[in-house]
Amino acid sequence: MGGLGDHLTEIAAYPGARQSHAIAALRVLERARRRLAAQGKAGVVGAEAPAGRASVAVAPKSVDGGSSEVAENVRAQVASKRPMQCRMLRRHRSPLLPELDDSPGGDRQGLSSTSASTLASSCDAQPGFTSGAPASPQKLKQRFAVIKRVAAFVASEAAAPKTMQLRVGAHQIPHPRKAACGGEDSYFTSTAGAGVADGVGEWAVRFKINPRVFADQLMAGAKDVLEASGGQAEDSDQTEDACPTAVGQVGANTAQSLAFRALEHGYNTSTAWGSATCCIAALSATERELGIANFGDSGARLVRFGPDGVPQIVERTLEQQHSFNCPYQLSRVPCESEYAVVRERGFGSLIDAISDAGEPDTTSMAALYAFDVKEGDLLILGSDGLWDNLFEYELLELIEQAATLASFGDSDSSCAEDDALLSKLGFSSRRAARRRALTIDPDDLARSIARKTYSRSSTVFGKTPFADSAEKSGFHHRGGKMDDITVVVAWVLRR
Repeated sequence: MGGLGDHLTEIAAYPGARQSHAIAALRVLERARRRLAAQGKAGVVGAEAPAGRASVAVAPKSVDGGSSEVAENVRAQVASKRPMQCRMLRRHRSPLLPELDDSPGGDRQGLSSTSASTLASSCDAQPGFTSGAPASPQKLKQRFAVIKRVAAFVASEAAAPKTMQLRVGAHQIPHPRKAACGGEDSYFTSTAGAGVADGVGEWAVRFKINPRVFADQLMAGAKDVLEASGGQAEDSDQTEDACPTAVGQVGANTAQSLAFRALEHGYNTSTAWGSATCCIAALSATERELGIANFGDSGARLVRFGPDGVPQIVERTLEQQHSFNCPYQLSRVPCESEYAVVRERGFGSLIDAISDAGEPDTTSMAALYAFDVKEGDLLILGSDGLWDNLFEYELLELIEQAATLASFGDSDSSCAEDDALLSKLGFSSRRAARRRALTIDPDDLARSIARKTYSRSSTVFGKTPFADSAEKSGFHHRGGKMDDITVVVAWVLRR
């Protein structure tokens, strides 16, 4: 069947702004057909409307007299809607999507021709872009706005720098009995790394020496190395020769050697007496690798969000313990040439304790790790006050709640449409990761984790990691372990 009736029937078969016009035009033709049939001036050819539509007839290919004028008026009325959409397509294509042009230089903003063709083909699955489902001008405008934003994001991904940095926050809650002096933990933060140190409280109890001073000096020296390096480590051969045992544990590489140099420099530049456990993280900006130097029962966890937005721990450090609740410790003590002066100052008990102690732990005993990182990864550093009281699944629940609240508070209604198209191009996870890392404040997240940990530490019943460790070692302990709590949170981001 051909002619105007065929054209109107085809348009009436599909939902859209022009459907009602097509049905109305068919009804006009039906009335003209009946009038002509009553006058006996023309034959009639009938046609069935599409399923689900009112049954209407199709006008003949040619009619004379008044019916021809009616048909021409209907044709003009229906066709008047089409140029408007055609003009919109021509108006929006060139300025909004220069990256998708087939002409040379069409990908001048960083979008490869392969990604451009993929983006164009992905539009076919979007409502309003298929030839069989006409869309309103407003809908077309919205769709092209989505493609404009997506093309801009893909172009920025291609042109983005490859170096990485950290967006860091921290929070501390001291033991209630140590609140007046701020506790015995210390930490530092930097865009190139972070660290925590837990001063050993026995120095305050037995020798009246504040252990936080040593912890502060340890962290200050480590921070100096990381900020001076800017995420670039020197050749690790020199570090490996100086301390082959530590670096050789998992192989020398840039991030590990940087973390180890920070630990060693912090210890060598310290002057205060004391002991501490510590965990230092150093980001290699160019290698997208995170080096960890861990000493004792402080530790780190690397959290990554899956495609479904659920966080999971992909890397972790392990405790270093001589025995239960007796972790490895870095110590700064008087040398033998100073013993006489130390006794005169009233620290004879310290000299006796040093004499009775065995071989001290050294920096060469540090455990080194190398974590591959991506943008949007979340690094959690904490003293033993965190890891003794909070299970990993509880930590992940807090992180997921923070991510959910951040997503719920996003006022950009176009994100869902953008992500749907980005997912076809393989970029949705990247955009979500960056948006998450920029939206969730690391200080707020660190505060939430620290407060939850403090709540668990004050309980006298229930299971905690410390209670489980005590039970495995043959000791009885219920509930949490009250201690200083230090939490450092760092998002991995492109510079």
